[in-house]
Amino acid sequence: MVRALYRGPAHVIVDASPKFLALTGDVLGKPAREAFAEPEYAPAQRAMDRVFETGIPEAMLIDGFDGIPGVIVYAPLIEPESRQVVGLQSLWRPLPVPLGTARPASRRQGPGLVLLAGRRDA
Repeated sequence: MVRALYRGPAHVIVDASPKFLALTGDVLGKPAREAFAEPEYAPAQRAMDRVFETGIPEAMLIDGFDGIPGVIVYAPLIEPESRQVVGLQSLWRPLPVPLGTARPASRRQGPGLVLLAGRRDA
């Protein structure tokens, strides 16, 4: 699993899994916009901003790491006493099947994770 923890509205990277660090380099202590300044990261940065502002998790499909497509989920870290968002957690997992080969799930199968391909304003 590829995981990272971010603190504050600048999304400073405060902890990360070994796989995250192997893929991204030494980014601990850096704000996300500095660590990932390339334009292709802009949609993810906007998603992080929305999650920090709203407290609502977001998921998006990404090309992935090492050419493997996957899903990244940004979830808020909420301070228990104040109930305020103080940071984010990101989790990336590879897709179990290649993009374009999965069939839509039947509504009769019950609830499950809805994968978002991103928002048009992202």
